Amino acid sequence: MSKGKRASGIEKITKPQEIYAARRAGKRVVGKFVTLWKHDSTRGPRIGVIAGKGFRSAVERNLARRRVTGCVLDARGILDGNSEYLFECKPGSESAIYQELAKDVQNCILSC
Repeated sequence: MSKGKRASGIEKITKPQEIYAARRAGKRVVGKFVTLWKHDSTRGPRIGVIAGKGFRSAVERNLARRRVTGCVLDARGILDGNSEYLFECKPGSESAIYQELAKDVQNCILSC
């Protein structure tokens, strides 16, 4: 298994240069709990989940990142095979109801 791959078969965007490139070149969709940048790529489906410093603590920031990652993995059936997706968690996503968070993630993916 190569570095950056998980059991889900989706490669992760982890390098800062890749994150900056996805934000510059991607189409932006703003949701209630997440902001999504989608960028066409030839590397296959890749996802990145980031969280800024707007959270009260690192614990809340990491919780939001894990919850959004779970929602994205649940919705991986609707991901385009040749795109990169960068999700940015907004404050409030760590305490949102999971079904609302998952619906927001799916709506952002389908809006691109």
